[in-house]
Amino acid sequence: MRQQSAPLRAIARVLGSLLLALGGLSVLAVIGLAFQGDRSAMFGAAVLAFVFGVPGWLISAWAVVAERRHQAAALVQTRERFTIDEVAKVLRSSSEVAHVFIAGQIAAHALPLTYQPETRGYAKRALSAPATPCPSCGVAVAPTETGFCPNCGARRS
Repeated sequence: MRQQSAPLRAIARVLGSLLLALGGLSVLAVIGLAFQGDRSAMFGAAVLAFVFGVPGWLISAWAVVAERRHQAAALVQTRERFTIDEVAKVLRSSSEVAHVFIAGQIAAHALPLTYQPETRGYAKRALSAPATPCPSCGVAVAPTETGFCPNCGARRS
């Protein structure tokens, strides 16, 4: 799924809220007409509540999900280290869905990220500097932009 622009998300949020408000007013009309006993008008108001409420709810839900995906994409693209659970929390989804989302971001934007199974997270890939042994684990790895060992996650100076 591609990223949606900020104006489109804002328009969807406003339009969804407007339609939900119209649907809510129609529900209030149904309740008022029920006390008056006018079944024909009550049915018409119920149809309007459905016609405005359901699309309003769908558009609002889409806007909320699009905003979460935008925030998660910003997290993935700007942070040097993050865990899958952090992205899942932003997306309000499972870690499996977050992992697939991260993989899609890496593929779509050619992000220099590498998966670290020990931390269940991602970090920027190593720079093109010569490999030096890590003081903590002793593995010869190239330094990363984050300053952490890609093998053990220890801080490197």
